[in-house]
Amino acid sequence: MHTIQVYIDETLDAEGLNELRKSLLALPHVENVAFHTNTPHDVLIEYEEHHVQPMQIVESMNSRGIHADIISG
Repeated sequence: MHTIQVYIDETLDAEGLNELRKSLLALPHVENVAFHTNTPHDVLIEYEEHHVQPMQIVESMNSRGIHADIISG
């Protein structure tokens, strides 16, 4: 299991964060998605590194109209 930290430019409300979480968890080999209420722009994503690349996760977010950048991997 590997974790990346992603920064999203948009400010999402609780519903938007929940929808983003669901869409990321629907990706194959993404195991967990976590947000912190004090830093809603930061997203931690756990994934199986042998099956998915971090850029695939970011591209999925971008295709939803969310501007995301990997800040830690």
